[in-house]
Amino acid sequence: MKTFKEHIEETEIEEGYSIDTYPWQLSHKGQTPKEKGTWAFDITASIAANGMASLENDTFFSKAMSSYKDAVKQLSKYLKKNLPAKPKDVKIKLVP
Repeated sequence: MKTFKEHIEETEIEEGYSIDTYPWQLSHKGQTPKEKGTWAFDITASIAANGMASLENDTFFSKAMSSYKDAVKQLSKYLKKNLPAKPKDVKIKLVP
């Protein structure tokens, strides 16, 4: 028998980023995120530039009453425009 966590899949964004939905699904009784609302994503990125390394933490909020799919598209645009890090250096969690 599979555990609850084994049933949950990360959402892949087209550009190679992935979103950990486990905390959100755990607090929503295993539902899949799809309804409309204001979605929040915690972002942690390891950024190296000019011989310096830093860890950046941020929270991205979607526009009000966005579907989850639209919120992910908004997040993707934000990441491409504002975050100078490779997808493998970025951790994203859907906030419960």
